[in-house]
Amino acid sequence: MTASLPSHPIVSPCTGILTAAGQGSRFGNDAGERKQWQLLNGYPLLLYGLDALLQAGCVRVLLTYPPADRQKVQSLLGEHDLTEQVTPVAGGAERQHSIRHALKLVPDDHHVAVHDGVRPLVGPSVIRQLLELAVTADGALPGKRITDTVKRVEKGTVIATLDRSLLVAVHTPQLFQAALLKKAYTLAERDRFLGTDDASLVERLPGVNLVWLEDDGPALKITTPADLEYAEYLVKEQHCADWLRF
Repeated sequence: MTASLPSHPIVSPCTGILTAAGQGSRFGNDAGERKQWQLLNGYPLLLYGLDALLQAGCVRVLLTYPPADRQKVQSLLGEHDLTEQVTPVAGGAERQHSIRHALKLVPDDHHVAVHDGVRPLVGPSVIRQLLELAVTADGALPGKRITDTVKRVEKGTVIATLDRSLLVAVHTPQLFQAALLKKAYTLAERDRFLGTDDASLVERLPGVNLVWLEDDGPALKITTPADLEYAEYLVKEQHCADWLRF
């Protein structure tokens, strides 16, 4: 459901989790540099997500990373004076495993904002709105309405046309009550369930209430070099991410 913003202030602190432990194999970079370290307007992609979460009010950000990148992470945090606010967490084989490791460090009475490290253009204002919405729900997700006609297909055959008025394409960060997200992760591990996002895990719990925020801003996920080129255009020509402090 779409939700309007409540009038009362945020009542619990928030911890951010920025996922940057992926190998980035689809990026196709011959130099072997993982995509989260690619430069956007001179700064590593993951730095944008860290800054957005901190500016939005997260009291701490847990940064998941590939174990091989430990020294690079420490150098980045030191260079930008983030060692007190950001805690590195060694990642696992899957995104879900990495987040589960990080969740162990999140207090149960916090909200938690889980954000992709390669979505550099979602700014702090969107995150603040999600935090406010999450106060009166079990979770809040940003999304965009589907404008294309969407078909369901099976083995190369078109089966049906879906009602796009009922469809939303969601992105990150996704906000949840920390205790609830931990419960969802425990259930997923028990059932060996691997979801496509954090909300797909929470949705498996009975009686949960997730709301969504319509976000028309750029939420581009950097997957290919062409995505990075487009993000560079948005930053330089459209002045996106002008909230970055570094």
